[in-house]
Amino acid sequence: MADTPTWSLVIDAAGKVITGLAVFVGGTIGYFRYLRGRVSHAKLDLEIEIQNVKVASRHALRIVATAQNAGTCRVAFPAGSIQEIQVSACFPATWADACSRSEPPDWDAALYFSEPFCDAGGDRLVEDLEPGQRFVRGFLVPQPTGGDEVAYRIRLYIEAWPKPLFRLKEHPPWSTERVFTKEGQ
Repeated sequence: MADTPTWSLVIDAAGKVITGLAVFVGGTIGYFRYLRGRVSHAKLDLEIEIQNVKVASRHALRIVATAQNAGTCRVAFPAGSIQEIQVSACFPATWADACSRSEPPDWDAALYFSEPFCDAGGDRLVEDLEPGQRFVRGFLVPQPTGGDEVAYRIRLYIEAWPKPLFRLKEHPPWSTERVFTKEGQ
């Protein structure tokens, strides 16, 4: 009876090791993608609702800002990241000039209100949102005292990053804005 050559045992063992690794990697991917129902993509749906209200004979903007995690992985808001709501006002001359040029006005130069997107009356910023979870913040912003502003831009800006199993790069910030004219258009 002849001995089996060693190189054939090595080739057979290597083939079994490669097959075992492929089954393990495929099973791990299948577990995270299908059994847990996650494909690990990050998505925040941002929404802003605005109303012109009268409070104690002064006009104010009632703003309700919502951030909902519509993705399939947890989204974290690291310390030091920016999460804020900005309100800018546009006055008649600037508005008319922008309309005549068919370009948006310089909203950043007209910023008159900025507030962190945190608990009302608190200083706790949102730390993370699980899939399907949302954070809502509502507040009143007094309108400028001049009373001749024509339009407002309300912007919700959030820096956050997905927290999948292996995060290789940081996500660009999420942002949404609405332009609200005094007539409520």
